[in-house]
Amino acid sequence: MKRNVVNDACYLVDTCSSIEELEFLYKEILAPEGNINNEILGHIFEFFARPDENGSSEWVDINELAKICPLFITTNGGAWYRDNQTYLGKKYIFLAYKIDVNEQGDNFKNRFKKRLVRFKTDEEKESMPIREIPDNVIDHYNQEKKEGTARSAFSGSSENLELDHKNGRYNNTIKDKYANLTIDDFQWLTKNENDRKREVCKKCRNTGNRFDATQLGYTVPVTRGEIEYDDCNECFGCLWRDPRAFIKEYTELMKRQD
Repeated sequence: MKRNVVNDACYLVDTCSSIEELEFLYKEILAPEGNINNEILGHIFEFFARPDENGSSEWVDINELAKICPLFITTNGGAWYRDNQTYLGKKYIFLAYKIDVNEQGDNFKNRFKKRLVRFKTDEEKESMPIREIPDNVIDHYNQEKKEGTARSAFSGSSENLELDHKNGRYNNTIKDKYANLTIDDFQWLTKNENDRKREVCKKCRNTGNRFDATQLGYTVPVTRGEIEYDDCNECFGCLWRDPRAFIKEYTELMKRQD
């Protein structure tokens, strides 16, 4: 989407004086023209959140917001707000929680609420990893999908694929390394696999222990290093970093043991 189109759309959102006016703008102008990206979604959320001078807001019910703009319900971990790849992620610290559907008695699988806690400091902005995918990488994987050759690195499936950054800690994407990211730093996973990997990586960050592949029947937990995470290896040797590489290295280890 061209920069001036995005800027115009964001300006229109920012100048709305009521929810009714915003709803009209979305349904009659933005949605029909397809002029909606994560930056525009960020401005729409900001309109509803109404942060104060410190960047703090009340809770916003995302499912209610999605009744106006369905794009707020995503399949890939809140791509419209997370980290510093988006307008909101660059600007705010977020809090979020999920409400079990049984508490609500509606048709949503889950309900989500989010709020802005505060503005990010300059130091936080500078130290954040970059999660944008380089254009040449996107072009390569889009071509695979177009040709019908895209397959999950974990299962080989061609259904419900999402592009995954192999390094789940994103600590090889600090600004001075961003330009060096290549096709080999990414892979296809199905949505379910990507969701599972996201939980595995979260547990690794919280505990300091990498995924133990013996849970899936392998005889070693990792193929490189120890199960305790080491900043130096950038996740190499973990099954979820690169399932194909893991199986190749695992096979070689088994051959050497014979």
